[in-house]
Amino acid sequence: MYTEAQMKKALGAKRWEKVQDYSFNCGVMDFAFKLPWTHPGYGTTTWVCEPYENRMTKKDVVDDLKYFIDGLEHDWKLCPYNPDGTAKETA
Repeated sequence: MYTEAQMKKALGAKRWEKVQDYSFNCGVMDFAFKLPWTHPGYGTTTWVCEPYENRMTKKDVVDDLKYFIDGLEHDWKLCPYNPDGTAKETA
């Protein structure tokens, strides 16, 4: 259930619109979200999961990802990148 097509179906079109890139290699699931979608609690535009390592069911993975995506905010102030894709300088 971890192919791109299966994840797209599980998450739904509205959530999938925020996804820039998805991969699942060597047991690691990696999502990159379109800028400036950023999670205020994590301050990144990515979500990484190791479902087998964490003994997560497919439902656990989808529920966790939905929760993460639903918490994303579309705000350049929170985003660690500038609109041109360069990383913001940190103090």
